[in-house]
Amino acid sequence: MRGKRIQYLLVAVTFLTSLTIGTSLMLRKSHGQSIRELDGLTLEVELGKENYLPGELITIKFKVINKSFESLPLYKGSTVRDGYLKVLIADENGSFKEYLGPGWGTKDADYNEPLTLGSGQAFETEATVLWNQKLETGHLNRAYAENLGTRIQTDYALPAPGVYYIKAVLYSPLSKKRIESASVRLALETPQGDDLEVWNKIKDDGQYALFMQTGGLAEGLTGARTKEIADSLEALLQRHPDNHYSEQIRTSLSKRRSAIEKGRNDFP
Repeated sequence: MRGKRIQYLLVAVTFLTSLTIGTSLMLRKSHGQSIRELDGLTLEVELGKENYLPGELITIKFKVINKSFESLPLYKGSTVRDGYLKVLIADENGSFKEYLGPGWGTKDADYNEPLTLGSGQAFETEATVLWNQKLETGHLNRAYAENLGTRIQTDYALPAPGVYYIKAVLYSPLSKKRIESASVRLALETPQGDDLEVWNKIKDDGQYALFMQTGGLAEGLTGARTKEIADSLEALLQRHPDNHYSEQIRTSLSKRRSAIEKGRNDFP
């Protein structure tokens, strides 16, 4: 059983590496272009608010709108989990780089029939941003490693206070083209008081980010490291019950407990 799990993980890593390399090549080739409308379709991104703290879960809503006067097809897999919808993040002084969240690009589905969007209709989906899936480049050749430079290389997608910009890119396997949203601005404020105590505890360990986003770690819900992170977050809640991250932490702990009660031990 363990051998099959390891084999599955290796296949998944290989797939993600290939997908990321292909996406990186696409982004590099189209650098500087801004396709805001594609055959009548536009892509919009919306954040829940403008100001956050570092380490706070960010929810992004995506909307593909048919602004033409006729019905248009849209690929059903136009989501981050299917891998055709990408999120790019930049700070004030840097270029946009791709963010890859937990489970993104891993959905194995074959959609034979596209969605049909009537004039004025929209397709909506959403995703959260916090923990970033870094890919090791040591085993890649030089050309591939350079292309992976278009990826965020920190565990936290937004690792420090400051101003950031987020936009999305949607690739259509139907038209073999891509559509890009306008960027939205957000600010990460400097934590204070109890918030700072919590942030100082979690900021240097990306496993906290992964747990707070999903309710578990890749090793499984009852693994030693997962239990250690869960116990640490419980202790933080006891010491700082009213910190800004409290609801986010409680939700992740509740997800884990609920899954364990149902007899599960797999990664959420």
